[in-house]
Amino acid sequence: MASPPDQLGRPLVLYVEDDDLLAHLVQREIKAFEIVRVCNGEQALQFLNREGPFGDAPRPALVLLDLNMPRKDGFSTLADIRANPNLATVPVALFTSSQNPAHRPQAFALGADYFLQKPSGLSEFAELALQLATIIASDGTSR
Repeated sequence: MASPPDQLGRPLVLYVEDDDLLAHLVQREIKAFEIVRVCNGEQALQFLNREGPFGDAPRPALVLLDLNMPRKDGFSTLADIRANPNLATVPVALFTSSQNPAHRPQAFALGADYFLQKPSGLSEFAELALQLATIIASDGTSR
């Protein structure tokens, strides 16, 4: 079960992104969710497992996981999430600018619930917000 909404009634999205500018834009443009950002897959796993500085972390309604990151990429992070029985049901959306046609089937083979393209312009953030709202409303059941 996902975390309870924040004080404003917004569900929590764990956003795993190493690009500071894009992370800032997502956090600024998408107000329907409480977005907690970590910078790499290692931090995401610490957050999800409530380890280290994330000992009191709530369970997110969705993990929005960048594919290409230093230290631990999105595919490896996704595989670790799905290998952990305590995290296996957390909805995960791989979030990428990659145009590689092999990435989508690889993401789903590893257990991604969704595969989303990163916005290429400010006008696309409204569409991303709608996609996230649909995903969270479905509670990750449309794998």
